[in-house]
Amino acid sequence: MIYTRQSKSPRVPWTIVAVGFCALLVIIAILWLLSSFNGFEKETKVPFIGGFFAVLVVVLTYVRENSLKRQEAHRIKKIEIYSTFYDMMFEIIKNNKNPEKQEKYLKSSELIDTMFALKKGIMFYGSPAVVNAFNEFQGNAQDSSALKMVEKIGNVIIAMRRDIGLSNFGLDGADILQTIITDNVREKLADRKVEP
Repeated sequence: MIYTRQSKSPRVPWTIVAVGFCALLVIIAILWLLSSFNGFEKETKVPFIGGFFAVLVVVLTYVRENSLKRQEAHRIKKIEIYSTFYDMMFEIIKNNKNPEKQEKYLKSSELIDTMFALKKGIMFYGSPAVVNAFNEFQGNAQDSSALKMVEKIGNVIIAMRRDIGLSNFGLDGADILQTIITDNVREKLADRKVEP
């Protein structure tokens, strides 16, 4: 049984909350500075306000750089995990012409171990879009037609590409795999797309 969330309430990304909080602090600090420095001379106010903003810029730059480093570290790990999915799918597609070899691979402990590691990685590092596409791929896999499976695999790949920052402009789940699938499947996919 696959768990699906009943309501998908929109979540506010933590960066928006953090930026809003920082902006609020800056506004409060500026108001405090303006109200507390009314009695000081101009020569004292200007350097103090300039120093405050210099420190603020340094702190914000530090926070942004740390955030980018963390995102890049996660991106590298995601690429490693998502490559496992690519390798597994390419192995299955490569063995498609040899049913004996494909059947052996599909029942191998290597595939089971790879799939377990992939699921573990997707659970921890995958974006919600990747998790949902992967769950859709797994759900009712035996009941799906070959064309539907191609589309589900393509949807997982598109979600993974988006998650690591690649563009998917003009691609859908079936289009992404057309470079490696056979011509007769391409024709069937084209026929399916023409139908209303």
